[in-house]
Amino acid sequence: MQHLSAFLLIIFLLISPFTTAQTLDPEQLMEKGNEAYQAKVYEEAIETYEAIVAAGFESAALYYNLGNSYYQTDQLGRAVLNYERARLLAPRDPDIRHNLTVVRQEIPDQLEQVPEFFLSRWWRNWRETLSPGAWGVLGLLLLWAGIGGLALWLLAPRRKYRKWGFLAGVILLLLSALPFGLGAGRQAYRSDTDVAVILSKEVVLRSAPDQQSQSIITLHEGLTVDLLDTIGDWYKVRLSDGEQGWLPMKAVEEV
Repeated sequence: MQHLSAFLLIIFLLISPFTTAQTLDPEQLMEKGNEAYQAKVYEEAIETYEAIVAAGFESAALYYNLGNSYYQTDQLGRAVLNYERARLLAPRDPDIRHNLTVVRQEIPDQLEQVPEFFLSRWWRNWRETLSPGAWGVLGLLLLWAGIGGLALWLLAPRRKYRKWGFLAGVILLLLSALPFGLGAGRQAYRSDTDVAVILSKEVVLRSAPDQQSQSIITLHEGLTVDLLDTIGDWYKVRLSDGEQGWLPMKAVEEV
């Protein structure tokens, strides 16, 4: 038994340098994927980028490049999916927005958009201004500034300074709740968007979670839908024009 263990140890030591040499870090894999993309070997680029994602790494640039690669292979659904994931990390990036617009123009389903409530639009625009971490830092700065104002109210020798310290402290403490809320909202949305992209070439939106139920409309690859509920292997979804129905889970993937 001891001889067998020693033999296996020797084999492991002989093999490990080669396996280590073949293991690339994310930066090396990214360079490899970029080289494949520039050489127009898009399938290899996709395989490389997906390996980075599977290893647990993510970035706006990674999803953007992956979206570009899928677009070049006419996989519009996965192109939109990865552009949307890139937009989650960099919502104001003009290149991501531009490519999303270009791809969506090629989707057969051009649905009307229900106007977004102005308060929801205002909150979303502010939420996307900074990252969750940056909102948290801003909230902490306002919090400590508010505490400083209250300390001035308690310790200042003159009544005028105490008055201004109290007002500034209360206002800053109240304002600190806003960036904390925006940061928490941004992080929650990144963790669970409740938005999915259709990956099937065609899929029928149905009135109930059943293949035999009434068909409402035929949808196509690349369309984005809001997820409302789940029953078994079905998602209840809402389209951009407000229409609701059921889609099989296998036809879509959540952003």
